[in-house]
Amino acid sequence: MNRLPISNRDNELLAMPPIDGQFPVTFDDGTVWTAVNGACRGCGIEFGREAMHGAVWRSMPGVAEVEAVALCHPCHLLTRFRFRLHPYRRLSWHSGAGWVQGYAPLSWLARLRRCGRAILHSIHHLTSRQDRS
Repeated sequence: MNRLPISNRDNELLAMPPIDGQFPVTFDDGTVWTAVNGACRGCGIEFGREAMHGAVWRSMPGVAEVEAVALCHPCHLLTRFRFRLHPYRRLSWHSGAGWVQGYAPLSWLARLRRCGRAILHSIHHLTSRQDRS
């Protein structure tokens, strides 16, 4: 675990309001990021939405950047966050090897909607086949 001293930038980010107030972030494809979560790099405890302080901004039309810090009270460790939000639930972050990307999981409501659409599509497909027979 890296215990670097708190930098001037860390202090600036801590003085900013929680990033939760800067959401939702919406993209043209309909993707809506309502929040982001983070965990302490020391103990792994998940931070509450109000614990991450920093900034969310649009660096390009299809990219929202997040720079934030959160202070873990149980282990007294400051965790830094820097990542990018993209359309289609894609997010990217910088690691020692360069930029890495992944996809955020769908919420239970979005999964339920997707399942409902698939069922309706199957029913429509079956009924249109029967009509042709």
